[in-house]
Amino acid sequence: MGKVDYLDGQLKALVNFVAVLVKAHPAPDRVQQFFAEANQSEPDSPEDLSVSYAYLDGYNETNRRLKNLIKNAIEQRSATG
Repeated sequence: MGKVDYLDGQLKALVNFVAVLVKAHPAPDRVQQFFAEANQSEPDSPEDLSVSYAYLDGYNETNRRLKNLIKNAIEQRSATG
């Protein structure tokens, strides 16, 4: 369980960092566009192994969280002018 907690902590730290970058970006709508383009393809499997359901769940959940961060940054930018 310790390794899973460690990975979860790493993920949370990276998501927080991405949130800061998106909020500071002068054009978060462009970030949204590039993020959507980057997610057009299937997720890569780690080390050419088959992708598990847990991997896909984590991938999709993280993408959902990042999409929300970007959407919120755009809304905040629009509200402040």
